[in-house]
Amino acid sequence: MSDLSERELNRVRLRFLDLVKSFFAVQPDAEIMGRWRGIITALEKEAINPAMDHAVLLLAEMLAKMNLEQIREEFYTLFADPFSQNTMETTASFYIDGRCYGQTLVDFREYLKEAEIGKYRDITESEDSLVLMLDVMVTLVEENDKQGKDNLALQARLLGGFLVPFCTLFCQQLRENPAATFYSGCADYLAAYIELEQELMLDNE
Repeated sequence: MSDLSERELNRVRLRFLDLVKSFFAVQPDAEIMGRWRGIITALEKEAINPAMDHAVLLLAEMLAKMNLEQIREEFYTLFADPFSQNTMETTASFYIDGRCYGQTLVDFREYLKEAEIGKYRDITESEDSLVLMLDVMVTLVEENDKQGKDNLALQARLLGGFLVPFCTLFCQQLRENPAATFYSGCADYLAAYIELEQELMLDNE
């Protein structure tokens, strides 16, 4: 990936972001699952890095073995069922502070103000939820050409200050969750994506 131009690299990053966000945004339907299969099949042909290659292989195996209803039921159990004993919180505050709506949310709201990014319309989730934090990264990557070094600094703060500490704990708990089969593979993909972003940020220092 280091051989790509900055613009090409950002297009690749947006594809990774789009896929990881789609795993956690909504309960999948047939169209989404078909799209996953197409993207994962394409990624299987690429050599990215060991962590991402392993995650892609694992997801390909599970998408071949599991049907839509099984994955939909797993999503509901993990992320939507209020009575599930295996439910997963998806906010940074829960993992970093030990409770929802903690100091991390306060800090993230301040970060959004500094980045001049408002709350997204039609979203009822806390701003420090995984999907919204990924949305912010998408916005920053899309605006990279306009903002230059200031934008890269904002990306680095989002990654190091919020996504890395959150994802480290979230992915670990998701892998250990007895109800997570397909989404354990999604945790591996998310962790591999974060690793890629960390490598890119180091290259830009």
